[in-house]
Amino acid sequence: MTYRGEMTEPLGARIRRLRTDRGWTQRELAEPGYDRGFLAKVETGSRPPSEEMLAYLAERFGLTVDELRFDRPPGVADELRAALDEGYRDLEQGRVADAETRFAAVAKQAAGYHLDDVECYARFCQAEVKWQLFDVAGAQADLEHAEELAAAAPPWLRAMIVHRWSGCRYLSGDAGTAIARVEAELAAG
Repeated sequence: MTYRGEMTEPLGARIRRLRTDRGWTQRELAEPGYDRGFLAKVETGSRPPSEEMLAYLAERFGLTVDELRFDRPPGVADELRAALDEGYRDLEQGRVADAETRFAAVAKQAAGYHLDDVECYARFCQAEVKWQLFDVAGAQADLEHAEELAAAAPPWLRAMIVHRWSGCRYLSGDAGTAIARVEAELAAG
């Protein structure tokens, strides 16, 4: 997962907030894996935590490392994927405006939580809205936007992005580029 954007709360302050919310002392959180003094330096921001310490603290808090790092609520990725699925059902049933609104909201939220795979899917869904509205140029632009995060996406989604992008190029009168792209992806896969 790549780190993009700025975090709203420094990591040390987030660790301190989570610790005090649970009523724990620094010693109770840090031991037996780490020293209280080291945790104090992490909480004040004078010392960054190692990946090992982040994993240790996340386990103590009952979170994943990324949930701790990005202040991501547990289960938010699944909730956002479910919202995208619901939006896709809206799109299939002709409620285009509802789907478009939902996809945009999920894309923004996924970007804020640094969920590149979910954001990529949301961007793809936004392109699908434009595709349904016969806005080929808009769909292609949104697909290119989605492709910026395609490395984090599952293979089926990367394939759908290439498929739709090639369809957009073909409908724009550029069959050669569309075919070349599909052939290149097939050769790479």
